[in-house]
Amino acid sequence: MSRFRIFLFSILIFCLGCSNPEKEVHLIPFGHIGKVEIVYNQKDGVPVEYDDKRRRIYRIPDNGVLLTQFSPNSGGVSLDDIEFYYVDSTRKKKIDWFTGINPKFRNFEESVENYPDLVCAFGAHIESGGKTADGNRNILISYVKLEYRVDSLKNL
Repeated sequence: MSRFRIFLFSILIFCLGCSNPEKEVHLIPFGHIGKVEIVYNQKDGVPVEYDDKRRRIYRIPDNGVLLTQFSPNSGGVSLDDIEFYYVDSTRKKKIDWFTGINPKFRNFEESVENYPDLVCAFGAHIESGGKTADGNRNILISYVKLEYRVDSLKNL
């Protein structure tokens, strides 16, 4: 499990650089299980939104793919800088960020045994690249996206 933590932190720190990041709140539809993608710098994407604490707000749609006008968040990452919540019109429930750093997640096998149905966000990584549009190899679409999963520990 320690390799997983080292890998996760290495990827996040490498991809997000060393300047001060903006804090983030990810609002995920209640009950969503599976992959979440945030695709940045989309001209026709969801407009930039901040809450009253100047945190970036990412409202994830039901399909789990958010196209946003935000640029990727630059800066080193602290686990305290990102919060995940299940939301619907009447409820808001915090989702843990599974990294193995939280004392209740120190031992992976014990975590799964003790909290098998606990839903967490995990496996975050930044991806960038390009793909061709409509099969036309002369058109290249560049993208930068953040991907992670939301699922129970027993499915981790």
